[in-house]
Amino acid sequence: MNEFCLSSDRKPTHTCKECKKEYDRAYRKKNWTRLLKQMQEYEQAHPELVKEIRARSKKKHRGRRNAEWHRRYALQKGAEGSFTHEEWLNLCAKYGNICLACKSSSRPLTKDHVVPLVRGGNNWISNIQPLCQPCNSRKRDKHIDYRPLFAS
Repeated sequence: MNEFCLSSDRKPTHTCKECKKEYDRAYRKKNWTRLLKQMQEYEQAHPELVKEIRARSKKKHRGRRNAEWHRRYALQKGAEGSFTHEEWLNLCAKYGNICLACKSSSRPLTKDHVVPLVRGGNNWISNIQPLCQPCNSRKRDKHIDYRPLFAS
């Protein structure tokens, strides 16, 4: 039953999820101008609702968008590697969700490259350490690894 889609009345259909995905993808490709027009009309008719939905989505997917931005930035700098938002959350949890430089847990953590991208560092999770924004800014493009200090 899990491989089949549920209809709007929550009854299983006779289409598997992959087939439904493929059908929807082809339908959107074929009818994109009509769908775009419908979406624009809806946005004009309900601007406040659309604004609220986008704000909720932006907040909900902030971490993933941030990880995607970091991946694109690393590619621009010619660095190899990437990491997911889940890997970042696991790394923060591994170090107790604190800044490795100042040991503060009250500030939001930022992704810091141990070996900076501009100095030839990579974008693998093994080259990332959690720092708060002031500590990350203070480090700038220096090669400082706070991870051994945390272990001791």
